[in-house]
Amino acid sequence: MKRINAFCFVILAVIFMFIGTTEAANLFSNPGFENGLNDWQEIWGFPSILSSDQHHSGAFSASKEVGFVYKEYWSQIAQDIAIAPGEPLYARIYAMSTFNPEGTARAGLMLQFLDVNGNVIGATINSSKIGGKTAWRLLELTAKSAPARSVKARLSGYLWAQIGDSLSLQKGKVYFDDAFADKRYQLPKPQTALLNQGFENGLNDWIDVYGYPAVVIKSPIHSGIYAARKSVATVATQDYWSELRQEIKCPAGKKVVASVFAKTIMNVQANAKAGLQISLLNASNKVLKSYSTVIGGKTDWKKLALSVSKTPTSTAKVLLSVFLYAPRGDQISVGGKGYFDDTRLAITTPATASSPEEASATIDDKVAVVENGMMPDNLIADNSALTVISD
Repeated sequence: MKRINAFCFVILAVIFMFIGTTEAANLFSNPGFENGLNDWQEIWGFPSILSSDQHHSGAFSASKEVGFVYKEYWSQIAQDIAIAPGEPLYARIYAMSTFNPEGTARAGLMLQFLDVNGNVIGATINSSKIGGKTAWRLLELTAKSAPARSVKARLSGYLWAQIGDSLSLQKGKVYFDDAFADKRYQLPKPQTALLNQGFENGLNDWIDVYGYPAVVIKSPIHSGIYAARKSVATVATQDYWSELRQEIKCPAGKKVVASVFAKTIMNVQANAKAGLQISLLNASNKVLKSYSTVIGGKTDWKKLALSVSKTPTSTAKVLLSVFLYAPRGDQISVGGKGYFDDTRLAITTPATASSPEEASATIDDKVAVVENGMMPDNLIADNSALTVISD
């Protein structure tokens, strides 16, 4: 009898485990466009096209193209889902794009909450974006709690392009397929590898923050077809700082090796620098450690590299940045340019396994430890004349 009870207990445990890992019913109707574009609504821009040439699964997907650029282009394909205040929501969709990598066209998944009058309330939530030539990719978003007065959640696949962008005008498409939504809070899967390492897909997958936007160029390049360029715009009121970055999952106790090929065309008397930086972050995005290495003046393509021997306890992610810096008032830095190509990032387990320790970074066989090095005044000197900075 005891054996029977034990056996039944095991069977029930397996059943409940299976139930716990099974997704709830999909809140989207016609999520894979196998019934054409029915149940989906078009908002702004040109209407979607039912496509059979590209599909993530099944036989069809929905596609959009940039229809005009006399003003910013914006177009959505959407469904509204009933929701009550306080309810969570998770959604995903697969998307791929065939745009010119030099164009500005970007696509993603968007969530908006609506009140009884159809007005948008609360913050709009967006997934990561795709653009250029991107293979099928999972786009996800989540909301912990619908705001007060919510009656609907509008989930949209969207397409955007900058005003005057003739490179994207009716050239290339974005495809959407296999949408899914249910009422739970689930964080999107973190990025686990560096994307678009050599800028061969333009600036897509790189987050461009601070200063003037980067430009994708065909000359000079280190390899391939494209590289990225940043320019010093102004130093009148503050230090100039501009960067391209990606955030990648990285647990504690890992070895991190990062590199980029960089080139500078600057006044040799200027204090402007172009460089590579890696910052180790915890789950709350607090910077635990940060390391930088830079070049300046008229430096031809040079490999900048950083190696962290072991990431410290509570590390959750690494932020890799290529950046341009100039100090306030250094007027001869204005117009200086930094070029970047062929970035690399490797996250591995150290050869000798032991508990995570305080990290250190090696640059040209010298060690530099910089606390909160994202601040411009914590930049490490040029590789050729490295000074060691410690806490």
